[in-house]
Amino acid sequence: MQDVHPRFLPTLPGLSHFQELNVRTYVYDDRGVPGVWFYSLDANQWLAVQAARMIFSLPYFYAKMRKEINPETNEIIYSSKRSGADPLSTTHFRYRPLLRAAIQRAEPNTLEFFLIERYVLFTYSNWSQRLFRARVHHAPYPLVNVEANHSGKNMFSLNGISKPSGTYDHAIMSPGVDVEVFGLEPIA
Repeated sequence: MQDVHPRFLPTLPGLSHFQELNVRTYVYDDRGVPGVWFYSLDANQWLAVQAARMIFSLPYFYAKMRKEINPETNEIIYSSKRSGADPLSTTHFRYRPLLRAAIQRAEPNTLEFFLIERYVLFTYSNWSQRLFRARVHHAPYPLVNVEANHSGKNMFSLNGISKPSGTYDHAIMSPGVDVEVFGLEPIA
């Protein structure tokens, strides 16, 4: 995450740039609007975690995270350990963009479009005991196929979900886009 800040404030050194790892599922509301439901979002910026919990009622957790990029192979080595969790629950990922992979956009009616092009997030506020949604705006994500050498599964068990057996079914990544998240709206 880079340049994260409220619309009316500038970015702040040490606060506006951090790493994030999420476990999510894909849902529809009762009107058929597609969105994302987060089981958890781990980030290595404590203040960002607190703000997202307070403002958006999102299940953020503070974590120690590390990312390295091998300049020779472009392999990305990523690890995350949630604060207070069992040390054995550290999640590790190793992946790299395929050398000849072209940047592409998700086409409608494809798996990539289903997974990536979501413009609403849903959350539940324990404080008000209500469901909310927040609209999200971003340009279509540029996507690149990747080779994943190791896929971390510990994030599943941290969220009370059984670890999947076998390897991943599909692997893509994005260099990213600018994203705007708007305020929460109660769902009637």
